[in-house]
Amino acid sequence: MPTTHCLLVEAAVRAFPALHPHLNSERILIVEDEAPLREVFQEILALAGFQSEALESVEEALYYLRRNDCHLILTDIRLPGLDGFDLLRHVGRMLP
Repeated sequence: MPTTHCLLVEAAVRAFPALHPHLNSERILIVEDEAPLREVFQEILALAGFQSEALESVEEALYYLRRNDCHLILTDIRLPGLDGFDLLRHVGRMLP
């Protein structure tokens, strides 16, 4: 991932506690098929004090979401099989 993208993600994550202090205790779900990016996102979130779960597919994410809560989903749009938009549609149907 280019350095500028890492810096932008890190800046956004660091802004979250100021905007929503309660989010630090909540879980963030990362859906990214490229392992190096998953690891970078998870490390940045951990540095900012967030708990996260990192998965590589929409199918894994849907399985996880049926059994666990999360308060924010960071997803890649281009994923093999179902894509990020499919994930958002499924999550929308799962919500009460």
